[in-house]
Parts: sequence; structure tokens; C-alpha cells
Amino acid sequence: MTIDQDEVLRAGVLLLGSGRPGRAQLLGAYRVLAEVSPKAYVPKSVDALLALRHETRNPEVTGAPAAGRKDT
Repeated sequence: MTIDQDEVLRAGVLLLGSGRPGRAQLLGAYRVLAEVSPKAYVPKSVDALLALRHETRNPEVTGAPAAGRKDT
């Protein structure tokens, strides 16, 4: 498995930036970082996924925390 270091950098900048990212952005960042550090970011990814699903009240918002990433 090859990890895209640019994606990892963008995810880190998103989390460390001064703006407040949306739940979907957080989920995407946590999914990327979970590939590098699963113990730290898989639980955060699960929390973000559950929060997004609760916020949207959409049963279609599902997926494994480290899978199903969309490239932007």
C-alpha cells in the first residue's frame, strides 16, 4: 500500500488550520491520517462518521472509517 504524502500533509494542515472544518472534511482528514497512524485516528474517524450520520439524519451515510475515501 502506498501512502500519498501530499494527502497526509493536506489532512494535517486542515486539522491544524485556524478555520473550523465541516464534519465531512474532518472525516476525510481522519481517514487519510488513519492510514499512517491507525491507533490515533481510527477512533476519531469513527466519531466523525457517527456525528456526520447523526447530523444529516441520512441512513445512506455509512462506511468503514478507513475505507471509501473520495479523492478531491
